[in-house]
Amino acid sequence: MSRNIPPIFIYDIITSPPLSKIYFQNAWYLNLIIINNFPISKVRVFGRIIGEVYRSGKANSKFDFILIQIDDCSGSSNNSNSSSIFCKIKLEEYTRCELNFNSNYGKIVEITGTVVTYGENREIHCESMNIIGKKNEFSVEVKFWQERMDYRKKVLEPGWVFVREKVTCEGYNNDDDVVRFDTQETTRRQRRAELVLSDENDVEEIEEREDSMIIYVNEESPVQIITNLQLTIEIIRWIIISNFIPFKLAKLFHDKYIANLVDILTETQLATIQIGNNESFSFEQARKIVFQRIRHDLQINMNLISVTKSQTVYSDNLHALYKHLKTCLVRIRQRALNEPEARQDVLDVLYYLSVVKHHKVVGEGLGYKLVNAMVDYITVEDLQDRGSWRYYPKSIEWSYIGSK
Repeated sequence: MSRNIPPIFIYDIITSPPLSKIYFQNAWYLNLIIINNFPISKVRVFGRIIGEVYRSGKANSKFDFILIQIDDCSGSSNNSNSSSIFCKIKLEEYTRCELNFNSNYGKIVEITGTVVTYGENREIHCESMNIIGKKNEFSVEVKFWQERMDYRKKVLEPGWVFVREKVTCEGYNNDDDVVRFDTQETTRRQRRAELVLSDENDVEEIEEREDSMIIYVNEESPVQIITNLQLTIEIIRWIIISNFIPFKLAKLFHDKYIANLVDILTETQLATIQIGNNESFSFEQARKIVFQRIRHDLQINMNLISVTKSQTVYSDNLHALYKHLKTCLVRIRQRALNEPEARQDVLDVLYYLSVVKHHKVVGEGLGYKLVNAMVDYITVEDLQDRGSWRYYPKSIEWSYIGSK
């Protein structure tokens, strides 16, 4: 497990804002968090295992994984959940650590991984994990707490320190001030560079000069691919967050977050956009075409929204679908809690779609992936118990499994 990855308290991960919220309205930065103005994506955390959930990742069982919940007791007394976080562990890594499912409560582990944000919740996607202590080894917790306290004090808390020196050289007068970093500051800069923004293979160390503010240079900018489905999901999320209130189409088109996604999608689809007589058109015209295609899909093919001649958007059908899905999930959860021995109810997404399409609630163009996205949003944002639900990709069903 690399010592170059910053050791961070779980509380700091949960409570710190995403980089995109502070500086950039950009989907690329959603999984970067800010701690004392330092951007971080890869972390080392430790804690006691307090829960486990088995997840079926894809149709192939080799993609199955375990969600373990760990707690490092770093949270506030007013919020017991602020010191625990779910970590996604591949079965291969889980087996390597010789863990037995549902028999690990209280074991202390250290996990290295990347921070991933889902709505207002965060997970850590594990790259490596080590068992560092047993249930009664309190001294281990003290040791790892101390490491994080020291790192916070030495690296995250101090501001930049400048030492002004009087120098005499060509082009400068004796009274000119030249700003240089002292030795301690150079060390701090190096350690701050270890707050990983990307894999170490993506950056190249360059020759360092004493007065240079640059430590590393990233030679390749990341290329993000956005699909029609992803943009459609984000537009639906935007409407949900806006409480389904009627709005002008231009407001959605000019929203900074949506506009950025439209830009990315337009760049990938420029070659496929065609207009009559092979006329040339600008990038702005192209992005309008891309946006209108998504709008057309939502309005005509899925029948989730309607748009008036004055460009006012109504989302009554989407609202009705959202409320009905939420009602179904609440009933499934309630029965599972009240009748744990009874045959478990599931939300069969394909059957559900066939029913709502038959009753003309939605259009034929609505697919199960969009319904899954809405279910995921409801369990995270409304029901706030995403970890208690399991999705079965082979049968395209959701069931309530409860907290373990």
